[in-house]
Amino acid sequence: MSWLGFAIALWVGLGLELGLRDALRLGAGPVAPSFVVPIVIWFALNASQKSALWAALIAGAMLDLTAAMPRTDGGDALILGPRALGLLSAAWLVIKIRPKLMRRRAFTLAFTSGLAGCVVAAVVVMLFGARAALGDPIQWSIGGELATRLLGAGYTAVVGFFLTFPLRWSEPAFGFPADRTVRRF
Repeated sequence: MSWLGFAIALWVGLGLELGLRDALRLGAGPVAPSFVVPIVIWFALNASQKSALWAALIAGAMLDLTAAMPRTDGGDALILGPRALGLLSAAWLVIKIRPKLMRRRAFTLAFTSGLAGCVVAAVVVMLFGARAALGDPIQWSIGGELATRLLGAGYTAVVGFFLTFPLRWSEPAFGFPADRTVRRF
């Protein structure tokens, strides 16, 4: 796998996610799609297991470092870990089910991106919920956050469908292993 190709894809994905977050929100609520999750899942579908897991961990850490959590005392906190562990878990799940998937289909990336978004949502809500329960002064509501993040996972699935085409077009830049098998039915 080409780490330079991954770095460029991650940089573009983070830029789209941070730059278009407000423009792509559903209504006035906080539900917005992720561009980074489909990119990580694309790598989980196509790269070697070790590379895909490291890519997920790096991308999750970048998401953690760009998302400040509001605190009850009025400040913000950067908490490294929840999104990194969530994306790592999601990539692991996709790696385990990828032999059963038709990887070159747009609906495959859409489905696995939505599934990964649900896994990330569960891990993030669980970890931040545990922190809040242990007395961390972050502003956190488990029920509201879980609903928002699960709706965002569905929205991410739609983004994943449309990201399939530019990712497939730029696939030679990623240097995926040649021994990948593509199932055709």
